[in-house]
Amino acid sequence: MSAHRIVRPEQLDLLPHAHPAALRSRRDLVRINRVMGNWRWLRTTMFERIRSSDTILELGAGDGGFARWLRRDSSADRAGWRVRGLDLVARPVDWPTAWPWTRGDMLDPSVDLSGDVVVANLVLHHFEDAALERIGRRLRETARLVLVCEPARGAINLALARSLALIGAGPVTRYDAPVSVQAGFTGMELPEIMGFAPDAWTVEVRTGFFGAYRMIAQRRVVGEAIGL
Repeated sequence: MSAHRIVRPEQLDLLPHAHPAALRSRRDLVRINRVMGNWRWLRTTMFERIRSSDTILELGAGDGGFARWLRRDSSADRAGWRVRGLDLVARPVDWPTAWPWTRGDMLDPSVDLSGDVVVANLVLHHFEDAALERIGRRLRETARLVLVCEPARGAINLALARSLALIGAGPVTRYDAPVSVQAGFTGMELPEIMGFAPDAWTVEVRTGFFGAYRMIAQRRVVGEAIGL
């Protein structure tokens, strides 16, 4: 296992959105998110930290799976959340009607990345360090809270990724999963790359049992003491 990130193209990103193999792979990703506990962790952390007035942006919202799942939660509905999705693809047909959608590239400086709360699930590992630094620089301009779930890089997690055939994962997922782990993160790597400096941000990094790398970056209140 390399000590450094290795970012390579994944097959799902190269397939047409409606290709049968792509559709199967996205179904696999729903199961993988369930096993890793990503959606549950994001929802729980959002409830703990979101304010009623916050705007919410989901980076790489894809087919809208997380947002639809979240929208079905009656507590989220009562909280009045409105998530703006951002992705290269068109707005999913079943994206919640009241929730906005932006089609665009998050590396394009003309694309709006503003949001009080920014959520990213299994998307940031696709980017090289230089691109992550650019994304982080823009998020730091407006966000007060950034929540991230990504693959945790490591030998055990790579072995888990290579065993997905055991749960019936399709060929695209079986190829992409080890590639994702090798492009994943460890330790304080991601917040350091994205520029969430400890003098301005409180950062927590956790690793889940099934290979999830989770980051919470919350802007410090002006005058807040560090390390107290």
